[in-house]
Amino acid sequence: MSYRIGSNNTQDVQASIKQGFEKLRYALFANRNSSNGYDLTPENEGQTVNPFVNYTVKGRVYYNFSYKLSLSGSARLYDQEQEAALR
Repeated sequence: MSYRIGSNNTQDVQASIKQGFEKLRYALFANRNSSNGYDLTPENEGQTVNPFVNYTVKGRVYYNFSYKLSLSGSARLYDQEQEAALR
């Protein structure tokens, strides 16, 4: 697990786990990244980067049928919410 924080309340949190048995292994990963946004050109309308939060979740599974035959599969989900003032 790790946690990082930066300017403009930028935060990045992630966690992962891996585990294996005789023929079966799996791995899980989760991440949350967010920011309050920032404005590099205050004289212009709008922000350079609007506030946002995004999430990523990934899972992977492996199965070894034999020394020469194995199967693996994975899935990934990503979701983002961003505040944007469209005019």
